Amino acid sequence: MGVSVPRLLYIISRRNPQLYAGLTRTCASDPNVGVSLDRRYRERRQRAAPPTGGAIAQEGDPEMALVRCATCGMKPAASDRYARHVLPVGGETTAVVCGTPSCERPGLIWLEADEARAYDHGQRIFRLNTNTTKVRAQ
Repeated sequence: MGVSVPRLLYIISRRNPQLYAGLTRTCASDPNVGVSLDRRYRERRQRAAPPTGGAIAQEGDPEMALVRCATCGMKPAASDRYARHVLPVGGETTAVVCGTPSCERPGLIWLEADEARAYDHGQRIFRLNTNTTKVRAQ
């Protein structure tokens, strides 16, 4: 026998986890109904990102975190791109260093709006927008 394919498929935005959870519960016993979480990160014409929940952004994604210390902060041109910062693991004693070339202060992780929402939903690993990363060794 083949796999049963639902006749009705709901694709729910990742931004609406309550609706996804409710429909999944409600439709669980109906083999003709499927509920799926939208895996797209942006509109279809743009590059997709992985599902949330600990996954990291794929290399080349335009949305990527940035590391700057509190002193260096954001350049005015980038300040509207990044929604807020979060502390890296270790806080003030983190090994993550500010990405400004001449700075060696502990870095903060600056997130874009979509990344900030993913953070609010549990994602904790983010790819940086550079191929070089500065870390402090013990």
